[in-house]
Amino acid sequence: MGKNPVVEIDCITRRRDAIYKAIQNGSEVEGCVFHKVPFGVAVYNHIKNIGGYVQLHNVLVLPGLFGVVVQMTPRFYGEAKQVLMGVLSSPILHPKIAIAVDEDVNIFNYPTGFEPVPPGGPYWHRVGGKVIIDATKPPLCAGVESRRSYERLKPMGWQSVRLEDFLPK
Repeated sequence: MGKNPVVEIDCITRRRDAIYKAIQNGSEVEGCVFHKVPFGVAVYNHIKNIGGYVQLHNVLVLPGLFGVVVQMTPRFYGEAKQVLMGVLSSPILHPKIAIAVDEDVNIFNYPTGFEPVPPGGPYWHRVGGKVIIDATKPPLCAGVESRRSYERLKPMGWQSVRLEDFLPK
């Protein structure tokens, strides 16, 4: 048990036309698949029982690992939103965007990720759609009154509560 095995090599041979295989890493090349498949499985297993049961058809981790598409058939209002929140709270911390689609949508065809030049070249780039959410108040130029309705709600008596009153003496 405590000894390391010893290997003695007498001879090494190789093919005359040897094939050198390297794993490429990057967007949508083989190294990316090694991440996407287990990520997708972990997300699928995490969301399949939300609310007791979800009618899931498939899960796809999008290029770059920061987006997940869930193909499902929602059974009631709000179920898709619950599942998408589950995607973003899964053990995989990479997803930043979660999208739910119906079963008739081909999740493996994402034309918004069109690459005019193939990856790996010096001129590679991707043309694609993006999602942004502006969750800010109206800008300062809109005036104080228009921003006031967006102030955070505060509980009653918040100004009169003192931490010292609740600490042991």
